[in-house]
Amino acid sequence: MSWYGKKENLTIATVSEALNQLTVPQLKPLASLLWAPGGATRKPELVALVERQMGGARLKELWESLVD
Repeated sequence: MSWYGKKENLTIATVSEALNQLTVPQLKPLASLLWAPGGATRKPELVALVERQMGGARLKELWESLVD
């Protein structure tokens, strides 16, 4: 998809789909922002790591840390 040309209608249904659209250099800083313990270097590992950190109780903890 080109940002300057004709834009396509893209539909992203899940967080996993959205994360899989990113590159490894885009995912690594995201993982570090989420305080994700790591060592993940491959794309599937990074996607799974970010997905886990954004789910359930961890998401609530992250959200609450923004208000502090």
